Amino acid sequence: MHRVHDRALITEELLARLANEASLRTEEVVTGYTAKRHQPIKEKRLVPGPFRAVIQAENGLAMEFGTGPQLCMVQRMVAEDMVGALNKHLHHDGCWLFNFAAPEPKPEIVVEDGRRYGRFAILWMDEDGDIQFAIDCERPFEKTIEEGPDALIEKCAKAFQWWQMQREWLELRPGETYKRALGERAPSQTRH
Repeated sequence: MHRVHDRALITEELLARLANEASLRTEEVVTGYTAKRHQPIKEKRLVPGPFRAVIQAENGLAMEFGTGPQLCMVQRMVAEDMVGALNKHLHHDGCWLFNFAAPEPKPEIVVEDGRRYGRFAILWMDEDGDIQFAIDCERPFEKTIEEGPDALIEKCAKAFQWWQMQREWLELRPGETYKRALGERAPSQTRH
């Protein structure tokens, strides 16, 4: 079982991150004006997209949430099983979650409740509730099911090892990282 407290699981930061992960397009936004000629300064920003996520609560029950339509039964069942297995065997004092994006159009004939999503990501958050990395899976969901749970767990284990190696390579010292989920500000934003 993972070690992340329920109040750190679903935060405003997480919801914004998942919506941005689900984004399929950008738009130009005016962020200011030049001093001399008062020309607009434009910047491209992600347009948050609809998503559905599956995460495991402290009590072991899976929760589905998000801004898009509910997941179809197959995707929800697989996500619940995988989140349970990952958080049982590979939690590393954090928590795994699934984020689905790109809901398919509503079919003319509705066979089941919920919608299929075209892509998904598996994310790992640390014990404070900060997302540390994501594994994007853009191929058909059926391929993931065909490979079986062991292949997906292996990919997650390798991704975690890669993340750990990167952190070791960077030789981060205290003060060079911060805990966004706990409300800390980035070292570059704090004044001395």
